[in-house]
Formats: sequence, structure tokens, C-alpha cells
Amino acid sequence: MQAGYTNHYAGANTLNVPSQFFISKELNRINYLIKHKIPIVMNNESSATYLIYVLSFLGTIIFLYISFISADSWIINLKHQSVLKNIPYFFKDEIIGKIGINFILVFSSVLLSIIGAYIFAGIKHNFVTLNYPVNFYFTHALIIPLWSYCLVFLAYLSGLVIFVTSLSMFLNQITKNIYLTIFIEGSIYALLFLPKDILKWLIFLPSPYLDLTNLFNGDLANNLHLTNINFLTGYLVLLIWSLILIYAFKYLGERKG
Repeated sequence: MQAGYTNHYAGANTLNVPSQFFISKELNRINYLIKHKIPIVMNNESSATYLIYVLSFLGTIIFLYISFISADSWIINLKHQSVLKNIPYFFKDEIIGKIGINFILVFSSVLLSIIGAYIFAGIKHNFVTLNYPVNFYFTHALIIPLWSYCLVFLAYLSGLVIFVTSLSMFLNQITKNIYLTIFIEGSIYALLFLPKDILKWLIFLPSPYLDLTNLFNGDLANNLHLTNINFLTGYLVLLIWSLILIYAFKYLGERKG
């Protein structure tokens, strides 16, 4: 397949050939399996491959899940202001508390999903080592073991929770409506589906980094032709926007207060 790209598949225009980037990733994965003498699994039913499938699915929808959980983060305070009317409190403590609650809700459910998927598939079919290779992208396509991928996934998830909670609290303060908050956050996620020629101009916005799967496997960087787009870039952008939203939320809250 790689050799075919040297002549642009001349005379074979009707062939359905994977992209050159995909082929290089698969070659890296197979070489890793051979080098470490790990049996190749050709389905998603074993413990490791099923977990990879679950993580890929979670990576795509996790933003929407966190958005649903955090959509009313500040609405309760707005609807019951009389309860705290004569009780002094600091916005910093409220923000930290809301983020902490969402951390617990999100991480507990994600960890249960990951552990449950691995054990369930292992019992039903067979257990495969957590050293099973996963495609990952930094400045180029590389391979990391599954356990490392899980750690990176959870680390990035922490930044995503901070961002979404900050965004929800800011939108709650402005809209005072849960459903409008969810709609706006869904619209921000929908920017991911813009044509790549437009999306490449939005790399300083959070939207391109909300799909963990495409970010981690390098599809985002490859589609935008930007080699420096990786999980560290995404994490930094999310944290910067989180700080902006937190200060904006604090300003609006103190002014209205």
C-alpha cells in the first residue's frame, strides 16, 4: 500500500485504499506487536482491544457527557440566592467546589467504564496484556502501550473537566438557563465538523480539542496539516480558556452581587 502511493496508484483509481497516514500508523502498530512478541488480535472482543474501542468511543462523546453533568453548576445558586443572602462566601471557593464535584462524578463513571470494559471482555472472551499497542500522536505518529494511553486519557480529562465546568458556570451566569447552556456548548462542539480549511483557523479556540480520539491518534493534526497539534497543545488551550472563563464568571458574579 505504501509503495502504491509512490506512483499515486496510477491506473488503479477505483481502489479503496486507506490514507497514507493511516497505513503508516498500522505499520507502526504491527511492528510493535512483532517486536514485543504480542499476539495480534483481529477483533474488538478481547479485553485490551475492547478497552481501546471503548476509549475511542468515550473520547468522541466525553465532552457532551461532561456538558450534561455540569450544565446546572451555577443555576442552583442563582435560583436560591436568598439562602446565601446573609452568608459570606468567596467565588474562588465556589468555583473550586463545583470543579471538584464534577471531577468526582466524571472520573468515577469513566474509571468504572474502563475497568468494567476490560474485566467484562476478559471474562467473556480472553484477557490480553495492557501492553497492547495503541496509536498515538505527538509530533509524529508513534505507538504507546494501552496502560499509558489510559493515563494520558485521564490526565487530559482533568483539563477538559475544568474547562467545561468553567464554561457552564459562565454560561449559567449569562443565560440563567440550563437548556440554553447545553445548546451553546453543543454548538461549540459542532464547530469540529467545519471544513478543515476553516477549522485550521480555530486552533486557538477550544473546539478542535474536544474530540480526544481524533486528537490523540493524530487525525486532527493530519487533517489540518499542522504537526504541532497534539494533546499538550489541547491541554494548554483548554486551561487558558478556563482561566479566561473563570475570571469573566467571577467578574460578572461580583458585579451582580
